[in-house]
Amino acid sequence: MRQSFEARLADVPAALRPSLVAYLDRLTATHARATITGTASRLAHFGRFLAAVDPELRSVGELDR
Repeated sequence: MRQSFEARLADVPAALRPSLVAYLDRLTATHARATITGTASRLAHFGRFLAAVDPELRSVGELDR
């Protein structure tokens, strides 16, 4: 059984998770399952990294580029 995006990103902070899940949901329309699986793994790592570097970050939109 395929794991949901919400479950795949369970260890990403709750404030960041909805944006990342929404992004993955949109990818399902145009990308192969293997591509989405790889992207989900990378986003999970990125979310954990963001939490470690900036624990106060409440949204992906707050990232300073």
